[in-house]
Amino acid sequence: MRVTANGYAVHMSRSNIQRAVHEFYVQYQALVKKYQNMGLFPMNSAVEIRITGLDHASDVSVANAVTPTFSALSPRVDHPEWDVAVWFDILTIPGTPAEARYYTELESWMFSNFQSYGCVRAEWSKGWAYTNKGAWTNQDVINTKIPESFNNTNGSWNDAVAILDKYDPKKVFTANLLNSLFS
Repeated sequence: MRVTANGYAVHMSRSNIQRAVHEFYVQYQALVKKYQNMGLFPMNSAVEIRITGLDHASDVSVANAVTPTFSALSPRVDHPEWDVAVWFDILTIPGTPAEARYYTELESWMFSNFQSYGCVRAEWSKGWAYTNKGAWTNQDVINTKIPESFNNTNGSWNDAVAILDKYDPKKVFTANLLNSLFS
């Protein structure tokens, strides 16, 4: 079955997992109810929640290994207590009425809610940066929230962008979204 997926990895302390899953569930259900009351059913597939550890170079048996800056699982050096990522993937059938509006509201809530005890990062392979026009259209998320979420990892967002520019100065491996994200 084809689905549209909206996904994030939220870094936090292991002790906050139950809190985070509960808060997400309550918000997800409240939004579903809100849309049902309007006669809309934008969410009609699975919700996936997984919990994983983070990418630590010391876990790799390779000399001089480094943690990739753009990994959704790169630890934040300013928050060593954030030792897990809770992955939230919200699925629906493509073209379902009001799906982008629902994702926009949920994404806004996630960035707001988890900032007090975690860090929301985009799951690169899923939809994110939502507006009512769809995924990858929210310029504030693309230009501010995503880069900020990757600062304080192995270097900064700008350091990682400079490395990309060094190895692809002619922008051979790019697309409009990447140009916007890495500008």
